[in-house]
Amino acid sequence: MKAPWRSYWNREIPHSNAEVDYLLQHGQHLIPIEIKAGRTGTLRSLHLLMGMRQWPLAIRFNSDHPSITRIDVMTMLQQQAQYQLLSLPLYLIGQLRRLIDEV
Repeated sequence: MKAPWRSYWNREIPHSNAEVDYLLQHGQHLIPIEIKAGRTGTLRSLHLLMGMRQWPLAIRFNSDHPSITRIDVMTMLQQQAQYQLLSLPLYLIGQLRRLIDEV
C-alpha cells in the first residue's frame, strides 16, 4: 500500500523561509496539514502555500474544538483567494479521511 503522507512543504528563500508540516494525498488532491501545540498559531506558512497553490482545503490539528473556517489569502498575483480550514483536535486524527470526505 502506498503511503498517503507526502512529507512536508518547504520554501527556502533568504529571509522568507516557510514550512508546512505535512502534505496528505487524498484521491487526486494534496491537502496541507499544520500541527500546533496550543489552541492558536499564526499559520503564516500555510496561508502562503494556499495563496500560491489555491487549493480548496487545508487542515490544522490543535487543542481547540473542531471547526471549519473560510480563510481569505492573497495569491502571488495579489488577487484574493479563499480556502476552507478544517481545525481538528489531535484525538480525531484517526477519523481524518472520513472528515475530509464529509467536508
